[in-house]
Amino acid sequence: MRGKMYDFEIVFSIEPTLSRTFKVPLSVDPTADEDVDESAAIKAGPSQAIMKTLLADRHSVDVQFIFTSDKTCSNVGFWAHRSILSRYKSLEQLIKKTLKEQLAQDDDVSPLTVRMDKFSLATFACLTYFLYTGTIKRTLDTSNFAFSQQDEAVVVIKDESTGRTKERMLWNPLDAESSWKLKDVTWTDLLFISEYFGVKELRDECLHEVVESIKDSNVVELLFEVGCFFEKVKDAGLDYLADNMESMCDEGKDPFEKYRDHEQCHTMMLDAMRYKSIPAARRKLSLTSTVRSLAISD
Repeated sequence: MRGKMYDFEIVFSIEPTLSRTFKVPLSVDPTADEDVDESAAIKAGPSQAIMKTLLADRHSVDVQFIFTSDKTCSNVGFWAHRSILSRYKSLEQLIKKTLKEQLAQDDDVSPLTVRMDKFSLATFACLTYFLYTGTIKRTLDTSNFAFSQQDEAVVVIKDESTGRTKERMLWNPLDAESSWKLKDVTWTDLLFISEYFGVKELRDECLHEVVESIKDSNVVELLFEVGCFFEKVKDAGLDYLADNMESMCDEGKDPFEKYRDHEQCHTMMLDAMRYKSIPAARRKLSLTSTVRSLAISD
């Protein structure tokens, strides 16, 4: 809808004539403006198949995302539907903010282009696939999405630190034989983006998966890279360290060596010693598990 005018390709009506304008209906639900459960997943079935088709439909998409921090995909536009993404408050606010900024510069905002600085194309595509289908799919098939690209085959990139320039071949998302592929999205990446945009059901599933993935080789990394932002990961990591500290410190190794300059290193070491002093049975009682409830397609 544009103003009070229809903006549809096809309109069905049971009336013999159809007015060119219409009033926006008032909400009959007194709680319509209150917070709702935004993370209700679309269940498998005909509706999911329709949403998959819609996600890849290049004729109906109306918002483009570009990824300024994703160098290998800097020429790629990722397309979606405002109405679908706007079910989530953070995405709705981002779209409205961008729309307002573009309207201030130009009356024509077609296409609406949103700059995404914090996340990669692959991570955002994975999030979007979940928003449309209710299914987590971390290995991405580019045919499931609507992409666009710039015409140039080569771009010149300038290194700001050295002033040197170099050519880089741009990735064509529509080319099945392209050497560039979307990397599989990690549970950690998906956790951060779902938290950022307030997709609670997906965030809880990612928390469960990250906690379940903790082992000798990644526990310290997860503590600092994820645990500093998610208390549940921190608790699980400290509990794992308390159970396996002897083996991890074998032959005088310091598991915290890599992060000795991290601002949270001293605090994390104190927490690790505190956890070690607590009986295992008591520690386990304080840990709560996340029950897997979402469809996962890897």
